[in-house]
Amino acid sequence: MMTTLPAPYVLALALVPRLPAAGGRKLMEYFGSAEAVFRSSPQELMSIPGFRPEWVRGILDGTALERARKALLSLNQEHIHYFDLQLPGYPHRLRQCEDAPLAFFCKGTADLDASKVLSVVGTRSATEYGKSSCRRLISGLVALGHRPLIVSGLAYGIDITAHRMALECGLSTVAVLAHGLDQLYPAEHRREAAEIIRQGALLSEFIPGTPPLKPNFVQRNRIIAGLADATVVVESGLKGGSLSTAGMAVSYHRELLALPGRVSDPYSAGCLALIRSQKAQLFEQAADLAYYLGWESSLPSTAQVQGTLFEDLSPEECQVLEWIRKHERATIDLLCAGLLLPAAAVSHILLTLELSGKVRCLPGKVYICEH
Repeated sequence: MMTTLPAPYVLALALVPRLPAAGGRKLMEYFGSAEAVFRSSPQELMSIPGFRPEWVRGILDGTALERARKALLSLNQEHIHYFDLQLPGYPHRLRQCEDAPLAFFCKGTADLDASKVLSVVGTRSATEYGKSSCRRLISGLVALGHRPLIVSGLAYGIDITAHRMALECGLSTVAVLAHGLDQLYPAEHRREAAEIIRQGALLSEFIPGTPPLKPNFVQRNRIIAGLADATVVVESGLKGGSLSTAGMAVSYHRELLALPGRVSDPYSAGCLALIRSQKAQLFEQAADLAYYLGWESSLPSTAQVQGTLFEDLSPEECQVLEWIRKHERATIDLLCAGLLLPAAAVSHILLTLELSGKVRCLPGKVYICEH
């Protein structure tokens, strides 16, 4: 939590009406700092090729600066962190994007410069195929030893499925919002938002008081793409926010992957189009994504596990016990997805391990290692 307020100039530049982020960034580079922009004369501003009179008024009439000062004053009270391009700590992946937000707000403790960051997006009208594929992707990555930061938009369908699975797997997750952090849309995801703050962060470039207007959702999609090493489109129609996020990922030269589906399914049409146009790599399981991104598994081999830790157990029991030991806790669904074992076999193995005192079952059918 901040005690000293940051200078308001970068945020004020972001609040100049109709001035694009890329334009604000060029102004800072031209004058040397955001403060220098606000101390310039109308003649200096208008001498810049292509500079509009409305931008001059927006910079020099004092309104943007006043709005920025008021927004920054509320940060300490709301436990909100502030980032801008002139401050250290601005995420390095996002900084590389020409149209990155000049400033943004964050509520939570997520490491936005985590070594592995994955954006997962898709339709709000997700099918069960899409939601189960999303869950298998995230739990499968964990099973392979990867613990990426999961980024999405908190919307219905694929977004909320990705956040929920990340939380269940103990991963940090970031929800990029299309409104100020003093409100929440959709309100039905309030419980998940509270968990995300504890296990990740809510992030927005919009100052408090900004409502969830339709253009804001398209604008925030560039942050979802820009924060990550790769964007995964799980399900999408031929139009919609997921495809705009995909296009931004491609423009940033980031990896793009898409889940194939039936040609007759309207919510697979967007993914199939991305794959057909060779904009996206086809993936079917977590191992495909790890391969494309060059993520090597950090799990020990089965032979190592059998030979050193659990000599009195069967190979399958070794796998289950080592998975729980590594991830601290597990459910039957997570183990099935992570180890590609049938539910009946996992249930039998867990019962054997529980009777032998190696695992303990907590409320909610969550299993932990006893030692």
